[in-house]
Amino acid sequence: VVHAFETLAARPEVDSERVGIVGFSVGGSLALLAAADPRIAAQVRWVNAFGAYADAAEYLASVAAHAYQAPDGTVTEWIPTELARQVYLQFLLEGVADPVDRAALEAAFAEAILAADRGTRDGALRASLRTDAARAVYDLMVVRTLAEARQAIAALPAESGDFIAAISPAGSMGGLRADV
Repeated sequence: VVHAFETLAARPEVDSERVGIVGFSVGGSLALLAAADPRIAAQVRWVNAFGAYADAAEYLASVAAHAYQAPDGTVTEWIPTELARQVYLQFLLEGVADPVDRAALEAAFAEAILAADRGTRDGALRASLRTDAARAVYDLMVVRTLAEARQAIAALPAESGDFIAAISPAGSMGGLRADV
């Protein structure tokens, strides 16, 4: 997004003093992250982030639990989009370095997750997993509530937590200078 902004702003037919970024859903979150990036923050005049998430961990919990919590505390059930389910599955599986564990998790859960279902708990499968990372991913794949999802996300490997923090606009808004 930063590169696209730089490319557009550099074009001779574009008034670089009036360029902004728009994004919808996850794209809105990426728009906010890009607009706060120090390489372009001073040049971005406006951001329109429609339906964006502020906290990637909370969004991940919502996808896992098939529910989201409104600011008033009300929890609403929902079915994540097909793309959200695909990205969720890919993110979780990429967090498991052990190929045997990754294959076991994919075989047990991929079809259900992609079909908008949630995984079924299987104590024997969890016990057979060889790594802590795989067990942490398993625990997230079988959650039923937002509270369980939040707890499982907190137990993911540090690398996963670092990535989640890096794609959370809430943590980078200090660098945002554009109108939103």
